[in-house]
Amino acid sequence: MHGNATSVVQTNGHISGPVPIHRSVRHGCPLSTFLFALCQNPLIHRLEQQLNGIRVNGRQQKTAVAAYADDVSVFVTTPKDISAKRDAIRCYERATEAVLNVSKSPALAVGTWETTRRVLDISYSAEMKVLGFNMTKTIAQLGKDNDIGSKSDAGSI
Repeated sequence: MHGNATSVVQTNGHISGPVPIHRSVRHGCPLSTFLFALCQNPLIHRLEQQLNGIRVNGRQQKTAVAAYADDVSVFVTTPKDISAKRDAIRCYERATEAVLNVSKSPALAVGTWETTRRVLDISYSAEMKVLGFNMTKTIAQLGKDNDIGSKSDAGSI
């Protein structure tokens, strides 16, 4: 069925001639996750280098990106971070032809963040999940949404 498969490569608007496909990564192959992470790493690295990120408990080390597979959360803390994030994503899109799915990319304005300034046409949400953890605009609501300090958390890690 796939014995004579070919593909073409498009680079900067130019399409190559047919290239025979002798090997590929099949859907569901464990290697595909690794290859995706490898291709996504330059974007994550650039964002970590250029953004202020957040610091937890006054630690020196910052976190600007939380990523798991194709679920990437970016923490911007200043207006300067917005343009750095936009530029990094646009550069990555040009280099890889991957496209940010804006409909699956909510923004959460924590605290007094200015929500009239939209970035990459991404809409703001009142809450969102980051790697399975409920995030909200205020710390008080964050504790309630994640059952922090409840008896059901006693003894859990």
